[in-house]
This record gives sequence, C-alpha cells and structure tokens, in this order.
Amino acid sequence: MRIPGFESDQSPARDLRQELRDLLDRTESTGVVISGPIGSRKRQLLQEVLGDELADAVHLLCSPILGEGAFGALSPLLIEFDAPLGELALLRYLTLRLESTAGSKQLVVVEEAQFLDAASAFVLSQLALAGTIKLILLAVGDGHIETVVASTQLGARLGHLSLSALTPSEVAEHVQRVFGKPPTSTSARAIASICGGNPMLIDAFLRAGIEQGLVVESTDWLVLTGPQVSDRVHLSSVVSEIQKRLNADDAEALEILALGGPAEAKTLQQFSGTDVGRLVGTGLVRYVDDSRIEISAPIYSRALRDLVPPGRSAALWKRFSAQVSELVTSPKTLLWACESGEIVSYERFVDAIDLANRNMDFIEAWELCQLTGVWEEDPFLALLAARSMLGMGQHQLLTETIRHALTQTTDLALISELKSVEASSLWQEGDSTNDIGSLVGDWAQRTETIASGGSRQEAGALEKSRFGIEVLNLWLEFRAREDLSAVLDHALDCERRSIAGSVEFLNCRDVRCRVLLGLGRFVEAADAALEALDMIRANSEAESMDGYQFMTTALRALIAVGDYDAVGIIASYREGAHPSLQMHWSGTLHLWAGFAAVQQGRWLRAGRLLSEARAELAINDPDQLYELAEALEAFEYAQLHEAEDRKTPEYRETSLRSGYHGLENVDAKLLAEGYLALDSTPANTDRLNQLIARAREERHEHTEHQLLLMRWQMQLSADGPNGCERLRQLSVKGVSQRSSALSAALELTSLAGAEEVDRLAEELYSVGETGLGAELLASSLHGLATEGNERRRGLVLRRLAMWIQELGGTAWGPLRPALHERSLTRREEEIISLVREGKSNREIARKLTVSQRTVEGHLYRVFAKLGISGREELGAADA
Repeated sequence: MRIPGFESDQSPARDLRQELRDLLDRTESTGVVISGPIGSRKRQLLQEVLGDELADAVHLLCSPILGEGAFGALSPLLIEFDAPLGELALLRYLTLRLESTAGSKQLVVVEEAQFLDAASAFVLSQLALAGTIKLILLAVGDGHIETVVASTQLGARLGHLSLSALTPSEVAEHVQRVFGKPPTSTSARAIASICGGNPMLIDAFLRAGIEQGLVVESTDWLVLTGPQVSDRVHLSSVVSEIQKRLNADDAEALEILALGGPAEAKTLQQFSGTDVGRLVGTGLVRYVDDSRIEISAPIYSRALRDLVPPGRSAALWKRFSAQVSELVTSPKTLLWACESGEIVSYERFVDAIDLANRNMDFIEAWELCQLTGVWEEDPFLALLAARSMLGMGQHQLLTETIRHALTQTTDLALISELKSVEASSLWQEGDSTNDIGSLVGDWAQRTETIASGGSRQEAGALEKSRFGIEVLNLWLEFRAREDLSAVLDHALDCERRSIAGSVEFLNCRDVRCRVLLGLGRFVEAADAALEALDMIRANSEAESMDGYQFMTTALRALIAVGDYDAVGIIASYREGAHPSLQMHWSGTLHLWAGFAAVQQGRWLRAGRLLSEARAELAINDPDQLYELAEALEAFEYAQLHEAEDRKTPEYRETSLRSGYHGLENVDAKLLAEGYLALDSTPANTDRLNQLIARAREERHEHTEHQLLLMRWQMQLSADGPNGCERLRQLSVKGVSQRSSALSAALELTSLAGAEEVDRLAEELYSVGETGLGAELLASSLHGLATEGNERRRGLVLRRLAMWIQELGGTAWGPLRPALHERSLTRREEEIISLVREGKSNREIARKLTVSQRTVEGHLYRVFAKLGISGREELGAADA
C-alpha cells in the first residue's frame, strides 16, 4: 500500500566536516564560502573542523552599517594604518601584516559576509589569490544572492559549502548533543516544524519548554507535550538577536509578516522594500506556493509579534491599511487591525475565526473570539469559541461555554453543532459514558420541545438534530455490546443517511469497522477503514475532531488482516500532520506500528517504536494502551536476550479504564496480559487459554485471533506445528492471500513432512507474515535433527539466515539458538579461507598439521551448516 505524499526521511546524512576539510586542504584552494540561513551551524562547523587553528585566525565581523563605508569590514586591521585609504596601499600593508612566517597561510574568517563592502571584498580576494591568506566567508543565504559575496567567490576562486535548516534527524542529534537525550521521532519532527529547523530557536524553545514542563524526560527520551510556550523570555531574546543581524528592510518585512501583513511576495516587496530572495535566504521565510511567503518558524512569528511595540505596530498598520482597498480576512491581519484600533465588522470576525479553526490555529481563533467582546452572549460565536477550546484541550471551559449558549438559542441547527462539539469533548476525555447519556437525553428533550413549540427552523434542521442524536445512541449501543449484528445493521443504515466524509459518516464507519472486527470479519473491516482514510485526508474538521481515533481503528483492522507494511506507512505518514494532534496521538500510532514490526520480525524497528510509544503514552494515552506498550516492550526484550538475562515481568491484575469514546480498553488489556503470560518462565499457557476464552465469550474475535496466533507460535518452538481448529475458523473469514496461507499452515500437524512445512513457511513469508513464516520454517529443524538429515538442515538454516538479514539482521526467540548452530568455529573459517585460495584437502592438512580425514570432517560439517553440497559451492556461500 502506498500513501500519497508520504516521503521517508532515510537519505544518508552529509558529512559536512569532511566536505569542509576537503575544500580547505586542496592545493589550489584559496578558501571557502560557508553559507546557510541565520542560526545555521556555520561557526560550530568551523570549530569542529579547525579546532585550535581557529583561535589563531583573524576574525572580521561585518554589519549593515559597516557595509555602507569603504573598507568598513577591514577597520579592525587598520588601527595602526596612518596612510590615506587606497587599495594599493592597503594591499601592501596587509600583505606585510598577515604574511605568515611559519609557511602556512593566515586564516581570515569573515562573519556575516553578506554585508561585506565591495572595497574590502576586493582587497581580501587579492590577498587570497596572492597566497597571503586563506579566506573563509560565513554568509547568510546561499552564498550567491549577494553581489559582493558572489564577486569575491569568483575572484578568489573560493570553494563553497551550503548548510540548510536542520532536518528532523539532525534536530534529534542536536538535541541529544545539547540536552543529553534524544527527542522521540515525533517530538523531533514537531520541534523542526515549530522552530523552522533553526538551532538558535530550537535551543530557546526547549529551554522554555523544560522550564514550563512542556518537555518531559523519560528513561531514554525527551518528549514534547505541546507546541506553544507561554513564557517567551528565552524566545524573545533570541528573536531580538536575529532581528539585529538583518538589514532594516528585511527586519521590517519580518515584522509585517508576523503582524499579519501581505503574504504575496510582490506586495510585501513593494511595501517594505525588502529583497524577497535575500529574505528567503535567511531561512526565516519560505514560499508556501509560487507567489506567497510566510515565516517558516511559527514560534518566531508569535514571539516577534509580541516584540513589536504597540506604537510601531499601529504605525505599520496605518501604512498597510492605506494601501489595501479592503480589509484582508485572515486571523493575523484581523488581530493586527483590532490591536491598532480598527473597527472590524461581525462578519469579518466570523470568517477569520472559522478560518483559524479550519487551519487548526486554535490560539488565534480563541484570541479573536475574545476580541469580539460578545462571544459569551452570542451562541454562534460561542460555537466558534468552543471549537477553538476543543483544539486547545480546554474541556471544562468548553462545557461551560456550550451550556450557557444553549440557554440563549432555540435554533436546532445551532444546537446540533453545539451538542456535537460537546460530545467530541466528552469522547476525548474518556470515562464519559454517563455524561454522553445525559447529553443525549438533554439534546433529545430540547429537540422535541422546540419541534412541538412550532417555532420556525431551517429546512432539515429537525432531521439533522434527530440524526445527530441517533449517531450518539449508536455509540452507546456498541459500548453495550448486547447484539453486535444489530449494531452493524444500524451503523450501515446511519452511514447511508449521512454525507460521505462528514464527521457523522466517519463516526458511523468507525462503529461499523469495530463491530466487523469484533465479529471476525477482518477483511471487510480493513477495506472499509482504508476507504474512510482517504476521506479524512480531505476533511480538516474530521481530522481535528475524530479523525485520529478512526485512524487507530484502521490500524487495528490492518493488523487483523496482516497488512503490516500498510500499518507502518500510515503511522509514518500521519507524523507530518498538525503538531498538537500528532503529539497527542503519536504514542498510539507508534504502539501499533511497533506491534506490526513485532509480527514481521523486524526487531530493531520494533524496539525503537515500542520504546518511544511507552515514553509518549506515559503522557498522552487516549486509547489507554500504556500497559500493552509495557508488556510488548518486555516481550521484545525477552525475544532478543538469553533466558538468564530476561527481565521476567509479573502478572498483575489491572482495572479497566475507559479511553476515547468512553470505551473500555478490553482488547489492549487482553493482549497485554497475553504477552505477559508468554513472557513468563515457563510460559503461562493456562493464563493464555483463559484470555482466549474470555475474548471469545465477549465477541472480541480480532483479539481472540491474535491470542490464538500467539499460542500457536509458542507451540511451534516447542513441539512443531500443531493445528488449531478455532484459529483456522477465524483465519478463513474473508478472502485474502494472507488468510489462505495461514489457513493452510494451520492444517499442519507435528507429523507433517519437512518439505510441506518449508513450502507453507515460504508462502507465509511471501504474503507478509514474515515473522510467522520464519518461525514455522525454524520448527522444521526439530524433525530434521531426528532424521539426521544434516544437508537439508543446512539448507533451512541458510534460508533462515537470509530472511533474518532481510528483516534487519536480528534473530529472535526460537531462531536465535537455531542460527547459533550455523556459526562457524575458528578452525572451520580457517579451512574455508584455504579452500577459497584453491588448496586441496591434502595441502590444507599439511599446512594445519592435521590429518586429511580431520580436514574432510571439518568440511562435511561446514557443508551441512551452510546448506551446500561441495567445494565448488563454497566460494559463493555466505559463511
């Protein structure tokens, strides 16, 4: 399965240190331009490459002011120069001053070289060409956008090294180096997005976040819990420092963008006088399409907006508003207008707040609601405010706001919207079944009272209100689980009557998928879930309200049908979503992606994902999956370590808690206890059988199926294949390659021949059940050992080794002792080496001072271990 727009961040990292060293060490090199955005690691890179050599360099610092005068950049070197300024006199003077007596060229480092004046540039380039100095220019931008830098590079034939904003993987390295621990992958992506990849902003943001408890430290990770810091002291100082390093036009352009000025590049250029190409080169601004630009780091925009004094902000607004024919309806622009004393119409407020909510800029939406001054007394504005509160997680204030608004309106369409938002808030809080029941009762009573009162309503408002109530009742029916078949019919009926892709439709589809999973109709559930995922991508409102919960249902459906690759792709794809939503759900996504990796036998990937999931679920656990993450991580550890090194977990009775939609986490709890039972020494098969019986009794057939698979795998490593009729019944529901392969494998018994086991193991591996296929193949080694068939045993071991290499190179559980048999002794490796040199058995025996029969015995064992038939195959064998 391919998710459109998903790009894997697996490109190899550049070795910038080696690139710079090569540029400086070339015989013909006269120096290098190191360019990159403001805050990129130009100075740090120099320090890492040059070390103590950098301390002996001549350092020049340019600025916009110095760049206005001739030879301004060279002024620190001209304190003792008393002749009239001129290029020839300066060249003679600086040649004598900078000429090295040690035979090496004097390093001259010019910082902020984008402000290098033309006269200084000419002198420095001539000194570099003459071999007196080696010139290093540190420039903001790409090194070519400034005329002086470009001409200097051309004249002095300087090498060029471009840096860029930090990628998420580089953010992780930077954070680990500065703060001692890496961030989780989700936190790294969020930090890169929030800070625009700027190291200065990253450091300030994290320091503020640590002080405010937004960055939480676990055993192995740093976890970011929110995208906004309330105290911007750290950020303000960094933003001020960056603004000082810009020329006046660029600094003003950034202020205008932060306040909400024109995003059209041409308009901004005309308004502020900035060169947009130069501004983009600073790394603080990026293009959002062919014509519009924005500040690349949201925290920079917010901190800069707070730094602009009110008087200056009002003056800029006066200039800006005089040039636009109509007030622009964007959240930032409206905030700017209001703060500058502009009178804004009700309609403009509504449009801007709605736009901010749809763009998930919930803080700006809430600020605009407050600026209206009437949101508490206007039910429609209260609805918009409630949506922003839902995005910010302010559930208590949201409930109070909605309940007050309901006393002020009899508009059924508006009541439906208010009740839907209130229900989403209650679902997200969990443990909310009683509250949802009360909400449904109140909603139904209001609806019927208004309908019987005869007040005029919008066409369809009564039907929409009643339908909203029915959808909520559908969830309550599912939670009761009294008749899943009836719930399925009701969900299908509600789905047909709702607008495809709407929040109501997706809620009905979610119930449908969950019921199908409970009934064991896994393929139907997965197909329905994948169809709905396409709809979520096109509906930002659905994504912000209930989309992620549906996504986790889809992931579980894909696990049930064994489409583990799709699970990993979907979880990774969603990591690029809105930071606040992603951080809330990342632990859940990582848990199911890690679960899929365990099934595949990709243990290196599983270990990282489960470790991150456990750290993230300790903070945000909407589906109550922490116990499952803990049990899976313990199981993963046990599969990769010797018995004496195992951390033996103890079974402990834990109470059920309710997660999203008020549903008890029965499935997660059963799976967690199942892995704990497997991980016991010896495995607690009685407990596992009890869990299987409970899952069947309560109609959690997808969980029963997984527990039965776990038991079957445990039997594989002990007694070889032994079919399970109930597992076969669940596996054949639906039609897929995976179910067919699994059903055939389940027909095996301990008496099955090795060739049949091998064939079915290959089939399982080819349809994506790679972990199960490898374990089934390993089970055939029992019979081969009994038969004494060393040749075939070697072939099986060889194939297992190839599969494990494909899965990341880590053997696990029953495969570890099997592959240990394939390990060669030092003497066997020595003999193989001599065979590959073309020596005969007699020559090998003579060289090793052993008998020829001993050599032949060693070779026989080598052939068996490697699964080959003779010396001619040894050259290509993977020893």
